[in-house]
Amino acid sequence: MSAFKVAFVALLLGAIGAVAVWQSPSWFPVQAAVQARRQDELYLALMIMSSFVFFIVVTFLVYSMWKFRVAPGDMTDGEPIHGNTMLEIVWTAIPTIIVVGFAIAAGIVLTQNERISSTSPPLVVEVTGQQFAWSYYYPAQKVHSGVLELPVGGQVEFHVTSMPGDVIHEFYISAFREGTDAVPGVTTTLVADPTRIGTYTVVCLELCGIGHSQMRSIVNVISQADFDSWITQQQAAAAPPASSGPVDAKAVFSQNCGSCHTLSAAATTGTVGPNLDNLAADATKYGAGASEAQYVRDSIVDPSKVVVSPYPDHLMPATFGTSLSSAEIDALVTLLTGGK
Repeated sequence: MSAFKVAFVALLLGAIGAVAVWQSPSWFPVQAAVQARRQDELYLALMIMSSFVFFIVVTFLVYSMWKFRVAPGDMTDGEPIHGNTMLEIVWTAIPTIIVVGFAIAAGIVLTQNERISSTSPPLVVEVTGQQFAWSYYYPAQKVHSGVLELPVGGQVEFHVTSMPGDVIHEFYISAFREGTDAVPGVTTTLVADPTRIGTYTVVCLELCGIGHSQMRSIVNVISQADFDSWITQQQAAAAPPASSGPVDAKAVFSQNCGSCHTLSAAATTGTVGPNLDNLAADATKYGAGASEAQYVRDSIVDPSKVVVSPYPDHLMPATFGTSLSSAEIDALVTLLTGGK
């Protein structure tokens, strides 16, 4: 078989492999942002080209193993090969062109993904990581949340950092194909354009300690109208209560605690921290003789005082004692203890 026939077979198999990858079902997670579509298109092109080159190389490799195999018992040296200068130039130049081409394409995609919209200002969300939870603040709306809520069809600019004295985390949303490091004392920026309504996962991609695998949150991409309504609800929940009106304990719990704790009374299903439907048993086991109400209050204002196994110390933020008003803390204690 001539080298030209082998080359033809190699090109044919390479083309078949490339088409097979192109037409195969997608193995990517759902696309929920413009950035995800760009990333997936670039990756798919890379996989198609890699498959094409792979089949060509393997075809020549198999042919060479068969064509130039040594007869059994032949211990002589092979004929000296002086090479082919033109062939060496070609097989060096072509991969170089491919690699440089993909580098340029990746640079273009990165530039597009980081570009701030010139038509309307983005929604700014400040993201803070700490062992082992994410928290979010919307500075323009003055809203704190343990759940990331975003409007579909707009642009979001994340300002990401980590608590002073904490470790490095990585804020990553797989449905957006976007992520950036959360570094103590340093703010990094990430831009995303959500395009699909739904609930997606926020994870930490930087090994950050014993609770790393539990450092998860969710992002809800909702309509603009629903987002505006959510902002209004959060602002109302955070506003100081009127002197004659009670605190909405369920709203306070959902806003500050729901992303980490399960509580049937507030319809939350967080799994980062202890299940608070088991609170009475935990108070008896870990409360060191304190009443259930005192156990709950201590857990809010001084979480290191009552550490529930197997959850590590410092998992729960120690800021609720100052960020929540005394009326809000009292309302939470009443909600969690059933008025005991």
